[in-house]
Amino acid sequence: MTWNEAAFRILDMSSGGRDGAELLAEAERRMGCRLPAAVRDALLRGVDDAMWSFDHEVPRDAAKDLAALLRQGPTTYGWAHNQGCDAVYRFDGKARVSVALADGAAVWTATAAPDPELRTVIADTLCIPASDR
Repeated sequence: MTWNEAAFRILDMSSGGRDGAELLAEAERRMGCRLPAAVRDALLRGVDDAMWSFDHEVPRDAAKDLAALLRQGPTTYGWAHNQGCDAVYRFDGKARVSVALADGAAVWTATAAPDPELRTVIADTLCIPASDR
């Protein structure tokens, strides 16, 4: 099974009203291991309030600022699913954020926050263009 197939199986299970991230955590507990970080990114595809943005500047301290707001997840290096990058940073907690950075710019960002105020804070932290909010 590919990571993409795993993510979509989790999303299918979440259609019963359970959050995909909750199901991911439950699956990891049962298996006794962490699924690839890419599964976490794919789960953002199934979130209604997810905000996606591509190719925009990001402040130098954005990852550090997000770590002060949210729980830092796994960071991977060199590949952002469809292209090279310096790193993909992931955060979760009150919101879920994945941001792939290359040369000080976001290759892509994906965020999901149920609280509109927190969504705005995250978008401002990452300098997500108004057209993508």
